[in-house]
Amino acid sequence: DGSAMRLTVARYYTPLGRSIQRSYEKGRKVYMDELWERFSNGELLSADSIKSHNGKKFTNNCRDTLYGGDGITPTVFVPLDTSRSLQSTFRLINNSSFSRYVYNYYLQHKTEIDQYATATDYLGRFNKSNEMWEGLVKFATGDTVNFSSVTGREKELLQHRLKALLARYRWRSTGFYQVLNSEDHAIKKAVEIINGNK
Repeated sequence: DGSAMRLTVARYYTPLGRSIQRSYEKGRKVYMDELWERFSNGELLSADSIKSHNGKKFTNNCRDTLYGGDGITPTVFVPLDTSRSLQSTFRLINNSSFSRYVYNYYLQHKTEIDQYATATDYLGRFNKSNEMWEGLVKFATGDTVNFSSVTGREKELLQHRLKALLARYRWRSTGFYQVLNSEDHAIKKAVEIINGNK
């Protein structure tokens, strides 16, 4: 009938049988706090700060040495873009006015949005970010947030998210992530490496 079941063994394994799941032995809080510790120690900002692994060694088909447990140490390090992790930006994105505005915009411009054949076409040709931004500022006037007071970088991030959310209404999650990831530094680097290896 098209149904699916996802069964977990509470561990993540690569196809080689390598476990990349960190241990929950010290409790959930310690497990979750580890990400903040990695950020605080600079591990997400500099490859030199990444702790060395001491788990079981594996060798993959590319002859890279890998280690079991504690996640994956990347072969190519892309530092976290701290400008993209502004808490205030994410508070604005999570504000109900933000998503309500995009939904209303889509309903009012559905015929126009439907003219884009694919999310790729939309990503390359849609150029109404400023129009959408001005509409959002007006739409949210009197709300608990003030979109007109954001910094230039925040505005840029928010405009990109507006464009991605609009793509979600037309192409669902596929369109949303295609637009959102078009500005992701790690994904851009991965594509660059893949294209360079052809």
